Amino acid sequence: MTDFIKENLLCSILIGAGLFFVIVFYVVMPLVSKKTDKHFSGVPFLGGILIAAGFLLSPIKWLAVFALLDLSIPLFFIRFIPDMIMNKKDSYNRDIPAFIEGCKVVAYTSYYNRYYDLKIPLEDNPEVFKVCPVERLAIIQTETGFELLGLDYQFNIVKREQYNSVNECKSHAVPKAQNRWIDVNR
Repeated sequence: MTDFIKENLLCSILIGAGLFFVIVFYVVMPLVSKKTDKHFSGVPFLGGILIAAGFLLSPIKWLAVFALLDLSIPLFFIRFIPDMIMNKKDSYNRDIPAFIEGCKVVAYTSYYNRYYDLKIPLEDNPEVFKVCPVERLAIIQTETGFELLGLDYQFNIVKREQYNSVNECKSHAVPKAQNRWIDVNR
């Protein structure tokens, strides 16, 4: 074992530092936190990344599996990634609300990744633009006619245009939206 440490000094240092951080983050910090009634937070993945790097630089690469000693790594893959995917899917597949800003929605398009991008100048510096993707289109009925709305994936209004009829709104929409309209009878 000592020959391995001598021949692979960098690997040994990385593995030792990784084990040190895993022990500090998962043993020492909770004990100190409980004793002092203050919360201490470790750096996620740090110990596991150092352990994995150390073993991947060594001749025995399969031992990089010991990086899973850092509980934040398996927790990330088991808990957080599926949650992030499901939350994103749910936000894309939601039905459009019946009313937007108090006006009845009469037609909308299904989700599409970027019908177009809209460049909006920043208030404090008009030469700099914020790019807002329009991912849904909706037509609402107002007191004066109809409005064609460009919406982001959370149904925030990015752009609005006033027209006299639903068909006029649909004809002025981007070509990608022509076969994606869903009429609403609410």
